[in-house]
Amino acid sequence: MKKLSSAALLVAGLALGIILGKGPLSSVPEAGTDASAPEAGAPRSAKSTRNSASIHPGVAAIRQAGSDQLAAFTEQAATMTDPVEIRRLLSECLLHMTADNWREVIATFGKISEDSGRDPADEWKLALFRAGQVAGADVMDTYLDDNFDKRNVRSWQTLYGWASKDPRAAIEWLKKVEADGHKTNSDHYAAVLSGAALSNPQDALKLLDELPADKRKGCAGNLVWNVVQNGGVQALEPVLQYASTLDTSNAANAQLAGDLFHEATQKLLWKADHSRDVDQACEVMTKLQQYGRDPNKLTQTVLEKYRYYYVPDKLRLLDAASKGSKDSELDLGYLTGFVEMTIRGDADMAAARDWMDKNPDSPLIPHLAPRIPRGQ
Repeated sequence: MKKLSSAALLVAGLALGIILGKGPLSSVPEAGTDASAPEAGAPRSAKSTRNSASIHPGVAAIRQAGSDQLAAFTEQAATMTDPVEIRRLLSECLLHMTADNWREVIATFGKISEDSGRDPADEWKLALFRAGQVAGADVMDTYLDDNFDKRNVRSWQTLYGWASKDPRAAIEWLKKVEADGHKTNSDHYAAVLSGAALSNPQDALKLLDELPADKRKGCAGNLVWNVVQNGGVQALEPVLQYASTLDTSNAANAQLAGDLFHEATQKLLWKADHSRDVDQACEVMTKLQQYGRDPNKLTQTVLEKYRYYYVPDKLRLLDAASKGSKDSELDLGYLTGFVEMTIRGDADMAAARDWMDKNPDSPLIPHLAPRIPRGQ
């Protein structure tokens, strides 16, 4: 970044101070004017006027600041009261973090807590993530001590950020410190897989396949969450395919496959529930049955997820499950009873009877009829 003269730095500091409410109000540009406008009569292109006028004064100050001034700007940004402004200016600070100034920037958050009692935890985590991106190995080297194998937010967030840029380098670093006698844990590898999934889910699955079983423990939830952040639930298809190809005669693989299917199922159902889309939930059940998931466990999971839905919707879900699997595989008696236990009051009972009248050929009818007589 460009170094500022002392006078220019003062101006830049005032610009950010304005946003903080700590600078003189007379320094605020009037609405519709350009704070960096040249003197009257000086030539100026329309494009440069438009671009400079649109830059937030605090952002402009940070962009012009010297590398050694970034920590001070970070402290100012992180101690603002408007959370939106915090994110805007702190993000600009973190985008200018480098391998040369990350230590000072990270130290700022501890200073804030010590000096003011504030707890900028979320901002601190974001800064650790960014530090991992710009100086992964250097940052991680500072964490190497006797407690390195313990769960630690610093290590997790730093590895997460590093792996979002270069997961292979992060894995190789972990292997190297292990060879040097340092103990690691599965959390370290989960952080790397999470960062990889955030940027490239396919690469994350390749890494997962390469890791020893003890390093994959507990990674499914973080991996699936980041895959969804990368590409939505549509990006879960390769995860489901991967889980379905694992050799489940191996106990560790069976656990991993089960965890991946469980986490993916929850995300798929969450989306359907959030959309209030029963048809989508039916499609989820059909899809997962095709991947060989136990139809009884799967259907019960879905019905539990939608237990507060309108009774006809739950019957529709169960009917879809029955049509997507062989009768011998699905315990319709038990599952119908599960739905029947959620019926509350005369309105629910009437809705169930109405559904039965409209779906006389459903395989649910023989199980519903004894519980919900239609003649009443």
